[in-house]
Amino acid sequence: MQCFDWFVKEQGEEEKNADDLIKKYKLFGHDPKGLYALNQELLGRVYTAPSLVL
Repeated sequence: MQCFDWFVKEQGEEEKNADDLIKKYKLFGHDPKGLYALNQELLGRVYTAPSLVL
């Protein structure tokens, strides 16, 4: 059951990340400087391994 709870929590985080990215893209979508800034922000992300702790 704990694994399922972890999966649901992780899925919620990924959906929020995708929604945030879509909103930013819509905001900057046609501006090359905005797209560059968005790209730089995405390049700065650091991978953190998921934990099974809820």
